[in-house]
Amino acid sequence: MIFLRSKCFGLCLVVCLYSSCKSDQSIKDKEQFFSKTRVGLNDTINVMVSSQDSQTLVNNSDSQINTTGAREPLLETSKEATKEIPEQIVSEPNVETIKTQETIQEMNKDLKESINIKDKEEPAENIINTELKGKDSPKEDIASLSEIEDALEHQGSKKDLDLIEEETIEKESVLNKVPVVENNLISIHEDWDKMLQLWVDGDGLVNYSNFVKEENRLDAYLALLNKNTPSTEWSKNKELAYWINLYNAYTIKLIVNNYPLSSIKETHEGSPWDHKWIVQKNKTYSLNDIEHKIMRAKFNEPRIHFAVNCAAASCPPLLNEAWQEDKIEGQLEMATKQFISNPKYNSFAKGKAKVSKIFEWYKEDFGDLKSYLSRYVDTEIKSIAFQPYNWELNTQE
Repeated sequence: MIFLRSKCFGLCLVVCLYSSCKSDQSIKDKEQFFSKTRVGLNDTINVMVSSQDSQTLVNNSDSQINTTGAREPLLETSKEATKEIPEQIVSEPNVETIKTQETIQEMNKDLKESINIKDKEEPAENIINTELKGKDSPKEDIASLSEIEDALEHQGSKKDLDLIEEETIEKESVLNKVPVVENNLISIHEDWDKMLQLWVDGDGLVNYSNFVKEENRLDAYLALLNKNTPSTEWSKNKELAYWINLYNAYTIKLIVNNYPLSSIKETHEGSPWDHKWIVQKNKTYSLNDIEHKIMRAKFNEPRIHFAVNCAAASCPPLLNEAWQEDKIEGQLEMATKQFISNPKYNSFAKGKAKVSKIFEWYKEDFGDLKSYLSRYVDTEIKSIAFQPYNWELNTQE
């Protein structure tokens, strides 16, 4: 009997705590309180019933009390809350047992009211969003927390992508103006190739005005050539392409330095090819040095006369692409054939050849001239004469 009264005293203490929580705690706290308290009540009732040998009370109380505290059984209890809990059939019921049953009924009734109120309330996510966007904001315009996070993450990613794109465009702009030095010589001639394609047409005529406007770009290319001079590891074709590109680029630079003018012979007292001004690895060269002392002396290649350009109307056309190691053989053959077969520079009517003075100036390079010319024309050559040379500037303007 003393043991039972102690248990009842504990039960009363729980009921008091419940009453206090009823006025102060939120609905969410009540649910947690009910779930935990029911377990304790069930244990108390089991002890009481076992002391009285009342199996009926235990079975009935088990049907009403959720011992796991799970959400779904509580909802079922709330749906059946309108049904009264059947009277407990207890042999010789005492005062403590009746109070316990009344307490359970009261808890079930309050739990029903709590759940009904909770179902009518806005979801917690909407409440949070209302606080963020304003209490009067319509629900359609309220974004979920996950949507807000996704939007912020997307905004950050977009800013990062925009920043990367801006940096890439800026770098590409710089690279277009100043070529990058690499071990591969093709990369060194890359920007020179672009300039030729832009400002030299298919007939070899040059837009010198644009070269004047982009003089810094031309200077950058010449600086690269100075930093990347031929070495013993280079192939013959790689070195020859280097010197042809250098000769043509410095010829254009000479015109740019003296532009506007009508002929290259207006510079340096009519002898621009003897003027020493090209610095390569602490050595100073003239255009004649590069052509005669390097290219003609070292490579024994007569076709270079159709590759280098002297900025005059009668010169072989300036190729509108850079000379490259892997293409130079084809480029030389094409340039030679096009120059010899072009009636602007040479004619072969009725076996009488009238050819450029280049074949006269450098006749030792070609050997038997009739035989050399016959390789590129179908007509039998009976005689050879040389045409006057036009020194007017090879300009598009």
